[in-house]
Amino acid sequence: MRYVLVCSLAFAGSLAIAADGDLDPSFGSGGKVRIPYTDVQAADIGEQSDGTLLLVGWRTDVNNAVIVPFTAGGSATGYVAIGCAGTCQLVSVAVLPDNRFVVAGTNGSSGMVRRETANYPFNPDTSFHGSGVLTLDPETSGDAIEIKRMVLDAQGNIVIAGIYHHATSGDNDFYAARISADGNSVASAKYSFQTASSNSDIAYDLAIATDGTYYLAGTATSAAGDLDCAVAHFHYSGGMLQTDATFSGSPGLTIGLNYGSDNNDNCLALALQPPSGNLILGGQATAVLGIVWNAAVVITQPADGSSNQRVAHVFWYDQSTSPQAGQTDSVKRVLIEPYDKRVLLVGEGPNHAGATSQDLAVQRLSGPSTPDTSFGNNGFALYDVGSGVNANTNHTASAALTRRGLVIVGSAEDDSAGIDVAMVRLAPFDGIFKDGFEG
Repeated sequence: MRYVLVCSLAFAGSLAIAADGDLDPSFGSGGKVRIPYTDVQAADIGEQSDGTLLLVGWRTDVNNAVIVPFTAGGSATGYVAIGCAGTCQLVSVAVLPDNRFVVAGTNGSSGMVRRETANYPFNPDTSFHGSGVLTLDPETSGDAIEIKRMVLDAQGNIVIAGIYHHATSGDNDFYAARISADGNSVASAKYSFQTASSNSDIAYDLAIATDGTYYLAGTATSAAGDLDCAVAHFHYSGGMLQTDATFSGSPGLTIGLNYGSDNNDNCLALALQPPSGNLILGGQATAVLGIVWNAAVVITQPADGSSNQRVAHVFWYDQSTSPQAGQTDSVKRVLIEPYDKRVLLVGEGPNHAGATSQDLAVQRLSGPSTPDTSFGNNGFALYDVGSGVNANTNHTASAALTRRGLVIVGSAEDDSAGIDVAMVRLAPFDGIFKDGFEG
């Protein structure tokens, strides 16, 4: 007797497969979340293993940092305020495998790092530094440390990038710190690019290389007084955090794109792209193309700091028309897709259909300067989370690749011209997930 296995595909007609760049309809309302926390500035987003999203930021009306958990579906489930003696802000979050998480920010003139318990309402994890809270104090009274970004290495050690402000001279230096996983050991370092008599060197982001060294990216004052993209390389050895003098012949590298006007070139985001370990730097640069505007920029930079094979690419997210005078396009986060290693440039830019519109935005690259046309609209996508169709302002703060897709967090103008917390989640797509169906 012959047996035939019959597989029913009756459900297939109702299965909608999202295109790369589409929003996830299971998140919020059509892939969008807008919460009227009118005094909350969102700064970063992380994810626990059950899909809980952890939004961190601060209150703009009082000296409170905040942690706001959201369900995987985008519903807010609580609100935690953290008070400080001075200005209190959280700017970065990273989740441990056991769902405890680390947050970092500023407490007055000091940097602040906290490790929190896994479950709401969250409490300081006292196995970290004895109290759950560690402050990074400046060396000299009157100076200040400001944290811009924090990541965890494979052992749970905490790596910090930010600013060291010298009160006497008014100069800013790159600031780096490495904190042991238990919070009991701290190594820190400063670096000045020393290209001008007065320096404003700011580290905005960092990435950890496969050899365990740290790259910090930001801006540095050039000899001409404008800003250049800047990168510094650090390594941790013998309990010390030190700059790497073999990087491009010195610990620091500046890249002056100088596209015109004030020549300010800002690198705000960084990721390392396998397999070569190239530095992918994102940000914005003042550009002139018959008009003056701030263009989004991405730079592919070899990891040794050399100019060989360096590629710089300037773009604007709305490709329907040419850029307009005074507009600003910017990259706020560089992400690398885990399966195919393509680059996602997450930021913001104007929607030319609306004179006052600024939208959350993504570009995906298939090469150093080539938009991947399989994503969004010829490689670009814009997401409006405001109350109107176009006439509102959206700003991107950060983004993360989660188990359910790419999440972008920031702010959006509401009906009464107030500012709301805004998030979008993209539906699973190839590159982030193996074939677009996982998650």
